[in-house]
Amino acid sequence: MEKIGEKIKRIRKEMGLSQENIHNQQSLVSQIESGRIATPTEGVLQEIAKRLETTFLYLIEGTDWKKETTTLKNNEMAFSPVIVDIDIDDLGNISWSHKYYPLYNERGKRNEYCPESGEKLIDKCGKCDRQVENVKQKYCIGCGKALFGSFSLPFYITELLGNRGVFDDYGACNDAIGILGKNADIYRELLVIFETVSKSEDIDSILNKFHQVSRSLGLSDSIRHKILNALNENIEIPEEIFNQISFYIQVTEAVQKKLRSVILSLAPPKIETIDNIKTKPSKSNADQIIEKFEDLETAHDKKDLINKLQSKIDLDVETEGTKGIEDERKEQRKRLWEL
Repeated sequence: MEKIGEKIKRIRKEMGLSQENIHNQQSLVSQIESGRIATPTEGVLQEIAKRLETTFLYLIEGTDWKKETTTLKNNEMAFSPVIVDIDIDDLGNISWSHKYYPLYNERGKRNEYCPESGEKLIDKCGKCDRQVENVKQKYCIGCGKALFGSFSLPFYITELLGNRGVFDDYGACNDAIGILGKNADIYRELLVIFETVSKSEDIDSILNKFHQVSRSLGLSDSIRHKILNALNENIEIPEEIFNQISFYIQVTEAVQKKLRSVILSLAPPKIETIDNIKTKPSKSNADQIIEKFEDLETAHDKKDLINKLQSKIDLDVETEGTKGIEDERKEQRKRLWEL
C-alpha cells in the first residue's frame, strides 16, 4: 500500500510540477510528501487533487490515507425526527428546528435513538446516505431530498398569535393560557387513544372518543382521514401522525410558556373586595329624600311640594322594578304627610 505523501509526490513528478504548483502552502506539501503529516485533511487533498488534474477518490485510492476518526466523530450529529426547538418572538412569529445530538458519545459509542422520544435518530439522507452536516440543514446536500417530515401549525395557534390582544391585554392573555393548557391535554389524550388501536377490539368506542376530542382541535382533513382510515381498518396509526400530534403538543406548550412570561408584564384588572365595598359611603333614605327636596326648590307650598315629590317617588319605584311597589309608595306617602 502506497503512502499518500509518496503518491502525491509521484504524480507531481510525472506531471513536472513543483510543490508550489499543487498547493499555495509549499511547506505543507513538503511535510505531506516527507511523511511528517501522515493524515492530511480531506480539504487539503481535495485542493491537491484539483491541481494535479485528478479526483480526490483517485488520489487516495490504494493509499494508507483514512479520514481522521476523531475529527469525524466530533463533527457528526444526529437529529430527532420528533423533538424540536421552538422560538417565538414578541411579535408572535414562530419558528422551529429539529433538536440535534452528537452522533457519538464521549466513549465513541454511536447514539442511535432520541433520548426524549425514543425515535430513531436521523444522521444521514434516507435516499443517498449522505451525512447531515449542518444543524440548520433541512434537505440533503447530495440529492436534495427532505431529511425530515413536514410539520404544520394547528390553526388555533396561528389565530392566537395573530391577535395582539393576547400580548397586550391581561384578560385575553390569561384566557389564552387556559385554552392552550386544555388543548395540550386533549392532544395527549389522542396519543393514548392511538396507542390502543391495534390492541383493542372495541373500535367503535375508540372512534367515538376520537370524534369527541378531535372536534375541538380542528385537525386538518388529511390528518383526520388518515386517522379514521387506520381506526376503521384496526391498524396502527401512521408514524407521521404520531409525530405531528407530538409536534402540536410541543408548540402548544411553547406558546403557553411564552404567554406566561408575557402576562407578568401586564397589569391585572382591579378587583373590588368585600372590604372595599363595605368602606364605600352609602346614602341613607333620609339623604335621598333631602336630595329630592333640593331638586324641588321651585315649589311654593307644602301641597305643591308633596305632589311634585310624589311624582318623583312613583318614577323611582317604577324604574327600580322591585317587589312590593305599592307598599313602598304608601310608606313614603305616609312619611311625607307626617313632615
